[in-house]
Amino acid sequence: MPAETVYGEQGVLEVTSDQAPMVPVVEVRWGRDGGYVQVVSKATDAHGGRYAGDSPETHVTDGMYVDLGRDAINKLIRNLRRSRDQAFGRDE
Repeated sequence: MPAETVYGEQGVLEVTSDQAPMVPVVEVRWGRDGGYVQVVSKATDAHGGRYAGDSPETHVTDGMYVDLGRDAINKLIRNLRRSRDQAFGRDE
């Protein structure tokens, strides 16, 4: 399954002094044959591994997983472009 990862601009987030820092990420995953696209938001530790902290209740697959169809992907792209242009100005 192909995937792309985008790291959050705010950089490393400090959790507490006794836990490793975490890095927010968004992944886009898709299947070439099945019309499958998924967007995932989660956090990794500062060394690139999955962030789970010290809590036994936090599992390595925790995060927000959203499956998107073609129409939802197009709407998301339009919304991201509009928000980027309003926040940072249009790309020329």
